[in-house]
Amino acid sequence: MTTSILPWQNDTWRQLTARIAQGELAHALLLHGPEGVGKNQFARELAKRLLCETAKGTAGACGQCRSCQLLQADSHEDLFLLTPEEERTTIGVDAVRALIEFMNLTPRRGKFKVALVFPADRMTLNAANSLLKTLEEPATAAVFILVTSRPAMLPATVRSRCQKLHMTLPDHQTAVTWLTQRMASPTEAEHALRRARGAPLSALAEANEDWRRAEENVFQQWCNVAKNPSLVFDTAQGWTKGDGSQALRWLSGWVSDMARCRATNDTAGMVDARRAGALQAMAKQVDLKPLFTYLSAVERAVRDCGGALNSQLLVENVLLEWAALFGRTAQGHSQG
Repeated sequence: MTTSILPWQNDTWRQLTARIAQGELAHALLLHGPEGVGKNQFARELAKRLLCETAKGTAGACGQCRSCQLLQADSHEDLFLLTPEEERTTIGVDAVRALIEFMNLTPRRGKFKVALVFPADRMTLNAANSLLKTLEEPATAAVFILVTSRPAMLPATVRSRCQKLHMTLPDHQTAVTWLTQRMASPTEAEHALRRARGAPLSALAEANEDWRRAEENVFQQWCNVAKNPSLVFDTAQGWTKGDGSQALRWLSGWVSDMARCRATNDTAGMVDARRAGALQAMAKQVDLKPLFTYLSAVERAVRDCGGALNSQLLVENVLLEWAALFGRTAQGHSQG
C-alpha cells in the first residue's frame, strides 16, 4: 500500500490494484465525489502505479525506476494530463483531439498509456462528444482516468462508458484523526472539518492563512454588496479571475447558516461560528422563504460554475439576487 493513498481510500486502492494485477482494469474510470476528499491525488497515484516498471500487488509506484523518475520530472512519454488551459475554465475540442491522438499511439516504455482528465466536467459538449468514440473503442493499452466533483455535468453517454468509482467522505473519526496529525489540536481539527462539511483536504486548505484572508475578503465584499448594489459587477469580476466556484461555495455555507439561524433564532449549530454574529444580524433583515429561495440559487450556481456556462454571469446573478433580497426587505419595512 502506498503511503500517498489517504486512509479512507485504502479499500478502493486495493480493489483497483487487484484488477491491475489480474489484467481486469477497466479502460475508462470515472472518479467522482465531493470536493476535498482527495480524488485528484488518488488519480495521480493510480497513474503512477500503472506506469511504474516494478510495482506489484497493492503497492504503489516504486519511485526509483526510470518511469518513476520521468513521472517525478513531469516528462513521462506515456502520460497525458488534460486540464483547462491557463486563463480558461473549459477543456475544448482541440485539446481532446490531441489527447485522442496521443492515446492511440503505442506505449513508449511499459504496458499502458494513461490519460488524466480533471475536472472532467469542464469539457465542452463538443469536446466530450469527440472523446466518446475513443471511450467506446479504446486502444488496447489506453487507460482513461476522469475526475470530477460534478458527474451530472458530463453527458450520460460519457458516464455510461466509464467504470464509476464514488470517492466518499471519510467517517468523522477517521477525518479528525488525520487532520489532528496536521493541525494544532483536535479542537481545531473538529472546527475546520465542520466548516469544510466533512471534507478533510478542504479543511486542511482552509486552515492556511492565505486561504483565510481570501475568505475574509470575499465575506466583506459580499456584505458590502448587500449595502451597495453598484458593487455587484466589479465584485463578480474579481471573484471569477479563477472560476468563481470557491467564492460560491463559501456563500453557500454562509447562506445555509443564515437560513438555519433565521429558522431557529439560534446560532447553535452554525458551521461558521466565527461569523455567527454577523450572519445572525443579516438573517434578521430577511424573511425565511426568500432566504431559502436564495440558498437554492447559490447551490445551483455552485453546481454550474466553472463549466461551459459563463462563470462571471452566474456570479453576477447570484450577487444581484443578494442585493435585491435586501432591497426588497428595506422597501417592505419602509412601507410599514
